[in-house]
Amino acid sequence: MNAENLASYSHNFGKNPIQTGIESLTPKYIDTFNANAWFMSPPCQPYTRMGKQRDDQDPRAKGLLHLIDLLAQLRDPPTYIFMENVVNFEKSRSRDRLIVQLQRLGYDFTEWMLTPTQFCIPNDRMRYYLTARRRSGSGATEGTEEAPPPDLKSVWPYPVSINGGVPAPVGRYLEDGVTGEAADAWRVPDAFVRTRQFFSEFVIAKPTDSRTCCFTKAYGHHGLGAGAFLQTINFDQPQELDNPATAVERLGLRFFTPLEYVHPQITTILLFHFID
Repeated sequence: MNAENLASYSHNFGKNPIQTGIESLTPKYIDTFNANAWFMSPPCQPYTRMGKQRDDQDPRAKGLLHLIDLLAQLRDPPTYIFMENVVNFEKSRSRDRLIVQLQRLGYDFTEWMLTPTQFCIPNDRMRYYLTARRRSGSGATEGTEEAPPPDLKSVWPYPVSINGGVPAPVGRYLEDGVTGEAADAWRVPDAFVRTRQFFSEFVIAKPTDSRTCCFTKAYGHHGLGAGAFLQTINFDQPQELDNPATAVERLGLRFFTPLEYVHPQITTILLFHFID
């Protein structure tokens, strides 16, 4: 486990995280928590469209698969299960194994394909979500061996309260405005854009924009497809997306800071409506 992540968790929550693989957890140990809800975001690498798509044969899927098997062995399975993953998980064998287990144990479930822009958050990050609730008094059943095809819901059926239901501009999430110290401290290196042939529409974001492209863990490490850059000057001039070589100087491009691109998660919104 990453030492910096562990230290950050301890600092923020005042507790030392448990350093053990999920696949080693026992039903007896899980039962001690008496948890009525599970929140899961398994590693996406086994399923992402840009990877090898090894699915349940990928070692990084072991934790999820172990929890799926462990569900049936618990004294009192959780009432609620929430899960998030990348687009393409809905086509995986891992998803089918999860759905079969939920059906056996008496869960009602809904599968979603949603993006934060639907909740007035200015970041386009389409993701798979699952919400499941166990029916009262449900026990294990036999004979449910096949998962139905995914019936993905792409429209959120409840009112959106974030920002009054109006798409929020990027500027709302900026730590230091547009021309503060962050403009220099987080300036995009010229090398990030020099070899580009053009910019896609959402790679450069103005403070007034209500949409940015998806941020990935490679953001800040390389310049291709890892996230959006913030424009800080010359808003009245054409962006010239086909001329990236001069974009840093001409548009005052900077990275979004870590706090700026970590927006509220859809999972929280799902939780409130689903439990109600």
